[in-house]
Amino acid sequence: MKMFKRLICLALVAILCVGLVACGGSGETSVPEPSSEDTGSHREPYKEEAPKTVLEDTDHEFDHEEIKWDGPEGYVIVVPAGNKQAKKTAVMLQDYYKTQDVTLQIVTDNTAAKEKEILIGKTKRPQSAKDLAEADLEASIKDGKLVFDGGHDVTVDMAVGKFIQLKPTKEQAFTFKLTTDFATTIFLDDYKYVWGDEFEGTDVDFSKWAFNAKMSAYVDAPISYDREITNVEDGRLKLRGIRCFDPENEKARFKMPVSVVTQWNMMFTFGYAEIRARMPFFTGAWPSFWTQSSTGVAGDARKCLDYMVEIDVFEVFGSWKGEVVSTIHKWYDTSRYNYGEIHNKLDSDGKPVSHTGYSKPRKWWTAPNPDTINYEYHTYGWEWTPDVMRIYVDEEFIMEYNLNETTDLYDNMEGFRDPEYIIFNNHITSRAAGDAGFYTVGAIDDNLEMLPANYFIDYFRLYQVPGVGKIYIDETPWRTYPDRK
Repeated sequence: MKMFKRLICLALVAILCVGLVACGGSGETSVPEPSSEDTGSHREPYKEEAPKTVLEDTDHEFDHEEIKWDGPEGYVIVVPAGNKQAKKTAVMLQDYYKTQDVTLQIVTDNTAAKEKEILIGKTKRPQSAKDLAEADLEASIKDGKLVFDGGHDVTVDMAVGKFIQLKPTKEQAFTFKLTTDFATTIFLDDYKYVWGDEFEGTDVDFSKWAFNAKMSAYVDAPISYDREITNVEDGRLKLRGIRCFDPENEKARFKMPVSVVTQWNMMFTFGYAEIRARMPFFTGAWPSFWTQSSTGVAGDARKCLDYMVEIDVFEVFGSWKGEVVSTIHKWYDTSRYNYGEIHNKLDSDGKPVSHTGYSKPRKWWTAPNPDTINYEYHTYGWEWTPDVMRIYVDEEFIMEYNLNETTDLYDNMEGFRDPEYIIFNNHITSRAAGDAGFYTVGAIDDNLEMLPANYFIDYFRLYQVPGVGKIYIDETPWRTYPDRK
């Protein structure tokens, strides 16, 4: 019996020793054994769960009918002669069918009509509709021809984009007729549509947008332009902040989009810029719609070099209440105008400040329904005239800035009349962001159940009053990002 007890004791001691070794002798959770799919990292890959939502985003869905069609083999695409936008739309359709191993020729409507044609816009062919309202679009089969119609070049492009979204295959087509919210005029008098993007394609349009790191990454949250983070699909520009696992970067726990900008393709002075979007409203989320007057496609049109202007049309500072706020800034070039030294203004470290912000009177817009705001689409607008800037949400006036009154001790507001370019960001902030001294809107670490942080932009539209302001456009892609995954 004594021998048996000794054996039991020895066994218990052995088990205890094994347990201590497994826990590192510290009482901490043991590191799991590598699986057969081990990546070489000591961490288990993060498996993203389906987002826990209370609402389903069906905003991009539309009624359509699937039909049999003998194309696209043997067809040609016909566009109105001299219509550059229709030609660009045709190339989008041509590129799509190349993925189906079909190469389609693009011709103008000055050519002789053929039996097998795909018509885009107001061609001279009798099958093309000529009387649609500008907000209407249609995809139809007429006399065996696939016909894309719209009351404006923008809605024609939307029709083709929506058709591609349905992913037609050979001998398959889709027909539909829709009335959109597109308009060439707005609720403000005299403004006319001049430029925009409805995001109806299958990728970011690099003749309009580029990627540029306008906000900082963090040690555990790199920025990226990979398609899982930044993409165009379902008629939306989708910017997503996510949890991630990167075996090549042990510190990375999150991933967020690089800035999406018009810097090298479109800049403007004066007008009304509007987006329709859903945004993340919770602690750690920092989506924004903003602008800067730095270098870009406008070249040397910028006249004020003492400071760069930044307009924060809106930012969501980690607000779970559904609040957005606007601010305007001057970023000084201290070699030209050292604001801090001239006016004896020092920062918290005792150094001369080189930046001032202004938001007076600061008025927050608060969503009527904070419980559902993460899934709601609203319009966010910015009106800019030589004398005033005004902020709108859902066409409701929120606040304004008087551009004839200085925002700080430097009595110069000319920078607010220099060309600006558009910037979109969907940042998330981790504890590492705060540790590094970056501005933080709370730690996403405390809100992991809210991820992914989805910022979906339905459209960007720019309107100007004829004869007031300028627009600078270059459709040459600044970069094409061949390394994009």
